[in-house]
Order: sequence, then structure tokens, then C-alpha cells
Amino acid sequence: MHIRVLLTGALLLAGASLPLQAQDETQSDSTTASLSAAALTPTIKVRKGMTPAEVAGVAGRAISSSLNWPGVTTSRYRNGTGILEVDFTNDVAVEIRQVPVSRLGRPRKGLTVKEVKQIAGKPIASNRESHLLSNRYDWEGGILETQFLDGVLVAFRIISK
Repeated sequence: MHIRVLLTGALLLAGASLPLQAQDETQSDSTTASLSAAALTPTIKVRKGMTPAEVAGVAGRAISSSLNWPGVTTSRYRNGTGILEVDFTNDVAVEIRQVPVSRLGRPRKGLTVKEVKQIAGKPIASNRESHLLSNRYDWEGGILETQFLDGVLVAFRIISK
């Protein structure tokens, strides 16, 4: 038995009921049912096989990307529980890892530029004056401003937006 479901209505509101018409293709009778809009709203998650553009559409813009092995690029995305790392081979997601916030750490004096990039992602602004490098990063709903002297973090502050 094949069942075809025809959705009626132009707008679904969360928690609203939607009248459905289900018609058995082998018979000519119809039935009316009600279905919650929440049941129709799919939870879209990053999964293997997605392209970088599809992952960005779900997880937002990558905060950093790096080439780890020949042909494997790891991109990091910020989400509510930490950082999502996705390995891509030939522009296809092949591995997905959730990195908890506690493992990433917090900015602190003495970190290198590379270590801060691992914690905060790619800088959104950068300025160099002689041996002093100043970077700004998107950080937990605000801005992380850092100052590196010869590649070592000597000062930082977090500014709320």
C-alpha cells in the first residue's frame, strides 16, 4: 500500500496543527488527520557526505580551516556546546568531531598566536606594528582583543557587543 500525503496551508507555525489529507493510491477514499508542525520541522545536523557549503549553511561560517594531511582539510565551526571540527576530503565531509569548550581552554598570557587561533579561530582584524601584533576575534557573543609581542600573548581583553 502506498500513501501519498498532501499538505495544505501556506504557513506552518511552531506548535500549530496542520490539516492533512492522506489518500491511499490503491483506493479512492480519503482521510483527514492532524499533524503537529514540530513533527514536520526537521533537525538539520552536520553529517558525513555534506559539502563545505552545505556544512556552512547548517553550522555557519567556519572560524578556521587548516590542511592537515595531503587532501584533508579540517574546518572548525562554533556551536552552542563548543567547537565542531569537520574533516573534508575532495570537498566532502568524511569525519565530524565535537570538541567541548573545556578542552579548548580560555585565552591566557603566554599562549602563542597559533594556540590562540586554535581557541578563538581566525582573526577578524589584524594590525602589526614592529614586534607587536594586535588581533581581534569573534568570541562568545563579543570581541576578543589580543596583543602578541614576538608571537607570545602579552595582553588581552574581552568586550561584549
